[in-house]
Amino acid sequence: PLLTLESRWICAAIALVLMVIVFYVSSWLLPQWTHNTGSGVYLPVGSHGLYVFDMIAGLALVALSEELLGRRVAFRILSLCTSRRWMIIVISSVVFGLMHWSNGVANVLTSSIAGVVFMVLYLRTGSLWTCIAVHYVFNFLVFSHLLHSLLPAD
Repeated sequence: PLLTLESRWICAAIALVLMVIVFYVSSWLLPQWTHNTGSGVYLPVGSHGLYVFDMIAGLALVALSEELLGRRVAFRILSLCTSRRWMIIVISSVVFGLMHWSNGVANVLTSSIAGVVFMVLYLRTGSLWTCIAVHYVFNFLVFSHLLHSLLPAD
């Protein structure tokens, strides 16, 4: 049964809270890997036009494309192979984690956990848009360094 719009957003809020918890736990357990914010790969935090465009359009395109592949396409393909939801969740999450390999081992692990959260959200709500919204907000919090700024100093 499909959830009401209100129930979808409650699920989305829970998923976002879980993602923030995963971020902080991984930062605490793997500080040598998670405090590295890239070597000049990301645009500096600022108000210039390219940064604003990247934070709005760039992150929206990332969330859209990753959720299309990681949830919708993965679910449809894996559903042809198995009816076991737990297997679909595990396999799609590992693949989602491996999609983030270029960012290091810690990112593969945290992205795999995120994949579990997103796939459960997708299966529970039946809404890809809810997953895209949560994915976008979480990426925005990470790439704007809002979550990093709340970490304890080394």
